[in-house]
Amino acid sequence: MKQTLLQIWQALRASNASTRMAIAAGVLLALVVTGASMYRSANPNMEFFVGDLDNTSFSKATRALSQAGVRFETSVGGAPYTIFVESGQKYKAHNAIAEAGAMDVGATGINTGGASTAWASSIERQQMADARYWQEVEKQLMQLHWVRSAKVIARQPVNRVLGRAPQPTVSVLLTTRGLRPTPEQSQNVGNIVRTAFSVPEENITILDQNGALIFNGSNDERLDEHLTYQRAFSQDQTATVQQLLDSVYGPGLTKVIVRGDWSFVKTETVGNILDPGKQVVQESSVSTSTPVATYEGGPAGLEESFTGAPNQGGTPAKQDPATRKETDKQYAFGSQTTHRVDDAPVLERLSVSLTLDESLADQAEAVAMQVKAAVGFQEQRGDLMATNTTALNGIERDENGKPVAPEALVAPEAPSPMMGLLLERGVEISALLVFVFLLVRSLRAPKLGATSKSGGGMNASDLMEGEIEIDPSLLARKHIDNLLENDPDRVSSLLTRWAMGEDFYAKAKS
Repeated sequence: MKQTLLQIWQALRASNASTRMAIAAGVLLALVVTGASMYRSANPNMEFFVGDLDNTSFSKATRALSQAGVRFETSVGGAPYTIFVESGQKYKAHNAIAEAGAMDVGATGINTGGASTAWASSIERQQMADARYWQEVEKQLMQLHWVRSAKVIARQPVNRVLGRAPQPTVSVLLTTRGLRPTPEQSQNVGNIVRTAFSVPEENITILDQNGALIFNGSNDERLDEHLTYQRAFSQDQTATVQQLLDSVYGPGLTKVIVRGDWSFVKTETVGNILDPGKQVVQESSVSTSTPVATYEGGPAGLEESFTGAPNQGGTPAKQDPATRKETDKQYAFGSQTTHRVDDAPVLERLSVSLTLDESLADQAEAVAMQVKAAVGFQEQRGDLMATNTTALNGIERDENGKPVAPEALVAPEAPSPMMGLLLERGVEISALLVFVFLLVRSLRAPKLGATSKSGGGMNASDLMEGEIEIDPSLLARKHIDNLLENDPDRVSSLLTRWAMGEDFYAKAKS
């Protein structure tokens, strides 16, 4: 190995400047690519592989990836877990997971029977049937988008001949996808479990993976709903106003808290509205006619004295009837009765707490007016607002105490696919380039050395004219190597003659 290195070094020293520069550039490129590859291997680019894993699936998946030699990273904390693998090993990771069966799920649901249950006792068959039914309920709950997995255990009491039998109970453990269910969703889950097992709501308990209570029939769900509504309103108003102030005055310079007090009393209203214009409800008409007689001629007699009309004597000339018409109308005022039920919550009062940094002390009134307009502040309703100015913590300040705006965060640029390919295949590419360069140089070197300026072969005149430079020491070493290979005895005699001196050889010869 040492002799090989010496020969390489001697060849480099004997080469011209351009060859040495080309070889140095190739070596430098190889070192750069090798260093980049080592850095890339030590700091791989991880991409999302699979997520939302429970403890069992996470253990199986990580064991399969470790056995397959796939580098991976995992999320911190508890379940659900997420696994990230190196970008160039996704196919290998999928293959390892599939071969190990890490994501396979066992059979669940109602058991259709088989040889495995043929020799089981009645109690064991009942237990397996109950477990299969529980799994059916679990599969139904897992259809909800916010439920990742479910575990149901129900206790059906045995009927006793004497004494009071215990009531059936159901306990459910849900693993959610990071979302807190709404009161309506919690009530719906309780209704599903209650219908599936035919148990009272007070005997059902549903928890999540953090131990928080999702459903309990003994609790007042209406009170929880009211508290959730108030909390959601306060959080939404606080986030909206805080975002507005941060965008106008800068992040961290203001702190606001909005709280709303609501009334959830159901009100019923009965109203009666009268029509101002009267209308005819009933109308009736009666007409009567009375005949009247007139006489012509004749003396006044007894009839005149009774009737008061002069008797002219003679017979009646004509009859004109007397007509009488009577109309009866009944009027009434119209009315409308309204029954209204109002179940919408009513905002009774707003409480706003506003804290400003001392750098905004001169703008405190303007900021307070802006906050009042944003939340719908009404003094006649009894709304309250407190404004305070102080030096807030966590704010970077200059030597004069004025806040310094933080530098804008610049999103990192995505790695170039071409650069990633170059780093991944850089060693192969550089080795190929160096090999091609050396091959071309080796093919051109004999041609240049075998021809002179005139195009003929190398002869003594070329050596005399100095067209080709030869190192004397290198030439002497070459002659010595040839002598050692072809005539070692002669070399031995020459060394002995040199060591013993010319006089010794002259005397020996005589």
